[in-house]
Amino acid sequence: MPALRKKPALVVVALDALQLWRVSLLAVTLAHERTHPALALIALAPINHVLFNLMSSLHPDAGTSPPKDTQRRNWRQLTGIAPVEPLSKPWLVRFALVTIACAVASYAVVAWYGSLERLAQDLRFLARTPEWWVLVVALIALTFLFYGPLWAAFRRFAENAGLRDAGPWKALAIGVMVWIWVDALFAALLQQVALMHGQPPFTQDITSYFDALYFSTITLGTVGYGDIAPVSALARTIVAVEVVVGIGLLGFILGRAVAFAPPVHSGVERR
Repeated sequence: MPALRKKPALVVVALDALQLWRVSLLAVTLAHERTHPALALIALAPINHVLFNLMSSLHPDAGTSPPKDTQRRNWRQLTGIAPVEPLSKPWLVRFALVTIACAVASYAVVAWYGSLERLAQDLRFLARTPEWWVLVVALIALTFLFYGPLWAAFRRFAENAGLRDAGPWKALAIGVMVWIWVDALFAALLQQVALMHGQPPFTQDITSYFDALYFSTITLGTVGYGDIAPVSALARTIVAVEVVVGIGLLGFILGRAVAFAPPVHSGVERR
């Protein structure tokens, strides 16, 4: 029995080490592309999400905490991946996949820099800047915030409030996450278009990602303040596509919300 009690603790330590490894890789990649990190961030988001979900399904709380059926259902709704028992064969396979993915990513980062010495020099330079530590602390905080405690607290709140059905909340969360991802993706594309040489694509310079994100948000939301407008054919094409996508996303989010709404009865009983 004492040996069995130590297994979950060792599992948690190993998973925490993998999480820190994943966060450090993400931070180094974003630091390497710190001049224009938009496309790197958008490209890494789906991969990072898959790794996070796999690691979450490996946590002992996902497969051993009672009641097991409810816990497994909640974890599947949170991550989309069913949890597995610690140290079982599926658990070891997933752990190996995540480890291999982190190892391949580490090799890719070193190859991206050209050598391990250049990577170390860049990290020593970044360690003297406050922006680097803000990025690392923020990524670690977000990782362990959404790793379990926040979801557990929200589940207790939902149960106490009588909101036991997780369907509407899941639908709303999916819609919002898709909207944010599309907004960020178009912002990255608009920034790259603005940085291209030749005719200015917009009435104002969009050199920073925050300016591009602002313009992408008001375009996707079909607000259109008029302070920034596309001029070139490529910019107008991207903006037109984003407007159409924004209208479609609004219908998608509203449709999923209405699908979970309770039916309304007219009060007339049929005989």
